[in-house]
Amino acid sequence: MQAHARSVVVAAVLAFFLPFHAAFALDAGTAKGSLKAGGKDIPLKYSISYQLDNAEGLLDRPRELRIVLTDREVPQQALAGIAFPPVMQMAREGKVRGIMLRLDPADRKNILVTLLAAPSDPRMSLTNLTVGAGQGAFKKLDIANNRVIGEIAYKESRTGSADMPSPDFSISFNSPLFNDPAV
Repeated sequence: MQAHARSVVVAAVLAFFLPFHAAFALDAGTAKGSLKAGGKDIPLKYSISYQLDNAEGLLDRPRELRIVLTDREVPQQALAGIAFPPVMQMAREGKVRGIMLRLDPADRKNILVTLLAAPSDPRMSLTNLTVGAGQGAFKKLDIANNRVIGEIAYKESRTGSADMPSPDFSISFNSPLFNDPAV
């Protein structure tokens, strides 16, 4: 009978810790490549992805996938929110540099790119541009239940200014995917 009691205890302990194992199964995301903007090279090393379901109906698309590629680690909460995720304020304050890609996972040909770099004038907004299918966009993009793996490249044809830097980037990434909590 002691063997049975011991197996019940082991099963209870495993049942308790199993959900924690799943939570820690998502390893840190990586990025390889660089971003050139405003005459500066920014090596990108980290990536994280976040998917919003748009249950509130406030986004311009049915779902939104946000992929953030940066020089520093960013917590998943920094990608949450409808219009202005906290990572944008972090960039304005110079706490992080990189890019945020926003797209509908069902339409991978239209990507809104936000340059995560403090503007020269604090009253200016972050630089945004739309990258379409004919402008490079994704060379590869695989979305699974808890990972986003891809490659993206973009070369700006116009010359930027201090107020509106023109970004060039070529990046491969492998990031954990977090989902917006259900409403």
